[in-house]
Amino acid sequence: SVYDPLKVINSGQDLEMPGDPSEDNEALKKIGDVYLKSNAARLLKEEKISEDDINRMVKSILRTIVAMGFHDKPVRDERFLSYFPANEETALQTAREGIVLLKNENNILPVNPDSDVKILLTGDYANVLPKGGGSAEVAGYNRITMYDALKNAFNENLEFIETPSDEQVKNAGVIIVSIGTADNEGWDRPFNLPGQINEKIIHYTELNPDVIIIVNSGSGINMSVWNEKVASVIYAWYPGQNGNKALAEIVSGKTNPSGKLPFTIEKDFKDSPGYPYLPEGEELYEGWDYDMDMKYPIIDIKYDEGVFVGYRWYESKNIGPLYCFGHGLSYTSFEYGELKIHDKDFKKGNELVVEFSVKNSGETAGAETAQLYVGDIEASVPRPLKELKGFEKVFLNPGESRKVKMILDIKDFAYWDVDKNDWFAEPGEFNIMIGSSSKDIRLIDKINLSE
Repeated sequence: SVYDPLKVINSGQDLEMPGDPSEDNEALKKIGDVYLKSNAARLLKEEKISEDDINRMVKSILRTIVAMGFHDKPVRDERFLSYFPANEETALQTAREGIVLLKNENNILPVNPDSDVKILLTGDYANVLPKGGGSAEVAGYNRITMYDALKNAFNENLEFIETPSDEQVKNAGVIIVSIGTADNEGWDRPFNLPGQINEKIIHYTELNPDVIIIVNSGSGINMSVWNEKVASVIYAWYPGQNGNKALAEIVSGKTNPSGKLPFTIEKDFKDSPGYPYLPEGEELYEGWDYDMDMKYPIIDIKYDEGVFVGYRWYESKNIGPLYCFGHGLSYTSFEYGELKIHDKDFKKGNELVVEFSVKNSGETAGAETAQLYVGDIEASVPRPLKELKGFEKVFLNPGESRKVKMILDIKDFAYWDVDKNDWFAEPGEFNIMIGSSSKDIRLIDKINLSE
């Protein structure tokens, strides 16, 4: 991210990245001849730099190489092969627990692979492994696509059709539509999907109500135009090399979904705290053109939402999201009860012990992530209505119940006092809330914080 070789050398920086562009990198070439490799000799000849300047840079890099032992071991370290299977299993389990079931009307999922339900798979990422661009573009090993994973689970009951006819859509038992985004470092990514994707989804739902949407993305997208029309929505993120195997397990019911949304998905981008920060006359863009334009004006943007970020923003503004922070469905159901707070008169220096029970009230083994929120009932400064202060994932068999204990201390009630230049927990009443998401609060009680 540099464009002036003289400034780089004089600044104390030792390494420019990504460095000289390759022959086929037209984007980087747009910056011009600004790289150290092609300009250091010229700058030295013009006496704008000295050999000492270059030696300092070289020594810093060589010192790192020696310290890391790069000369004493091969560039390709084969030791990873011995623990690779364990890493693969960890990645697979992460995907099993991280995929989020957002919607499941009429329990359309799971689809029994032993049934005669015919599945039509279509969409952009069925045969392409979705991943982030730039530094995130890692190929991995033993890759499996969505189509291959679902085909392994459903065999002849699953068929991929790139552009299905209306008749094929009508006759399908279930339609799985793969959509997503190609997020990239250095790029903006609009909240709205391309119009033709939304049109396709709406058209499919008009022909067949049993449409399952699988989203591969790194952040929220605008689903409002078709969310109420589809039967199910699965947020499968960027799956990595074997995450599609976990997705197939969830679709087929071999694995019960238990992921929760780590952010809020808005109904409209105008609801987002980021919406007002788009400068007048500007628009979100993809590609590197603006990044390479060093004459483009620098626009200072002041972020002023303060502590009201994420779910705190939507709650403080009374904006209803499409899907709230912490939301995630399961193929079973969970009941919360028996909330017990051990010391409702909480004093600074003590610990506050909160206990409650979670029961699997359904017929399928599954996991629930119970969330604990704290809310200052009457504060002298603007504070969020609630703040997440603890969570725990519990795995339960059908009918099984378990006690969950979380411990809070004074920092969980404090805010940063700009006048005191320190954290401060203001005495008074606080709500202790236990829920399945930021919106789905199941248990609530009060404590009194005193000096």
